[in-house]
Amino acid sequence: MGGDEIADMFQRFEDNTDFVDVDALHATYPDVAWHRYADWARTVDWDRVLSGRASGR
Repeated sequence: MGGDEIADMFQRFEDNTDFVDVDALHATYPDVAWHRYADWARTVDWDRVLSGRASGR
């Protein structure tokens, strides 16, 4: 259940950027390699992450 709630939270972050001026943030920190959460999430080995969770790690 908690995983679905966390997924919903991050989806809201992706959909609603009204709380932050993304362009100003990028301009302030030009050396940061910015990426979207969804792009980062595709790089994660979710099978490994979730198997650790099932074993109590």
